[in-house]
Amino acid sequence: MDRVLDWYCHPSYVDEIKGDLFELYQEWLAERGGRWSNLFYFWNLILFLKVYNSKFSINNMSNYRISLLRHFVAVSARNLIKHKAYYVANILGLALGVGISCLIYLHVERELSYEKAYPKHDRIFRVSTHQEWAKSSPVLGPMMAEYFPELEAVGRFKRHWGENFLKVGDNGLVSEDVFEADAEVIEIFDFEFIEGSAEGALDRPYTTLITETLAKKLFGDQTALGEVIELNDRDKVEVTGVIKDLPKYSHLQMDMIMSLEAFYQYTSPEGTESKGWMVMYTFALLKEGVTEAEFRAKMPAFQQHYIPEEYREYMEEVSFEVMPLTDIHLQSDRIQEMAENSDIVYIYIFVSLAVIII
Repeated sequence: MDRVLDWYCHPSYVDEIKGDLFELYQEWLAERGGRWSNLFYFWNLILFLKVYNSKFSINNMSNYRISLLRHFVAVSARNLIKHKAYYVANILGLALGVGISCLIYLHVERELSYEKAYPKHDRIFRVSTHQEWAKSSPVLGPMMAEYFPELEAVGRFKRHWGENFLKVGDNGLVSEDVFEADAEVIEIFDFEFIEGSAEGALDRPYTTLITETLAKKLFGDQTALGEVIELNDRDKVEVTGVIKDLPKYSHLQMDMIMSLEAFYQYTSPEGTESKGWMVMYTFALLKEGVTEAEFRAKMPAFQQHYIPEEYREYMEEVSFEVMPLTDIHLQSDRIQEMAENSDIVYIYIFVSLAVIII
């Protein structure tokens, strides 16, 4: 019988219960004899098996854990006082390792977040027509838009040559981040307008969108919509919209996006119709429901359509590159990227270092 009490009751109750049962048993034994005493002892033992005195109750388990925790804290404190240098070195090492790993995690998370601020980032692809260049020809975009019904929009960017001097009245600054673009890029990248609207914003030559930051630098707190910016002391460009600054973690870094229509005014037909002049960055937006695999599957046929028949035998090994927008920062190292990219190898190295440090 005592084994049942030892198994069920909490150690703080078991001796007291055994004592009470033993006293009662002695009284029953003197009054009624052994048989009745054993029966009464068994019955009262069952009555003593309460929830509150069980070692399996939540309160008692919690008390047991608290007592165990206190024991561990006391032992750890004694060891810490006895071996100060050893414990300080271990604690500092662990703290430093965790801190460095957290910094690595933040860096990796930032690198993997490139381009994901654009709502349609998973449907946007850059198409290149050269084995080494990130750029493509002026005619690639229009030909893709005509050939692929799977595309919702095709847009092109072209960097405006060199450093550009922007002037409004007596206020001026220099920017290298001036681009020209099709109106379709507004739809593809979902530029958010602060002043003006997307409709007709880049339809006319010498019109431009500027970022919120550039607008404040040139116009202060005044409205920029409809104002004119003097470009390189030569061209006058009308502001048709002010957009929010492009995402920080994007390879698209632009202060000013001018209409590409002017390109066709100051460039000869030999240039605008050239398939060998790598001057533009071409981006395609897939329609909802169209997969990347379906788009890629039609590229070989489009390549044959794109390359003139007389040049096909010389360009058999050339294949167009279709790269998801989100892969460009870490997996593209072509000539004349829009911005300086990183490399996916660094991500593997940093993750491995974090694991080793921990």
